Amino acid sequence: MAYKILIIDDDTELLKMLKKFLEIKKYEIITAENGLEGLNKVKLQPDIILLDVNMPNIDGIEVCRRRRLHFKAV
Repeated sequence: MAYKILIIDDDTELLKMLKKFLEIKKYEIITAENGLEGLNKVKLQPDIILLDVNMPNIDGIEVCRRRRLHFKAV
């Protein structure tokens, strides 16, 4: 079973590079180009999230805050 990694970053070139590299290493990769998309893709239950802190609109810190609130509610 491959580990599932969610990468959230607004830099599309970096997303492509990381996706290719990690797929070579046999990881299952999910990508999101912004915080909102990332929050929606968390539903796919990744094993780990690689998150950019500096993104427009919903930054990485806010993604973490919202995710933490969800865990407390569950």
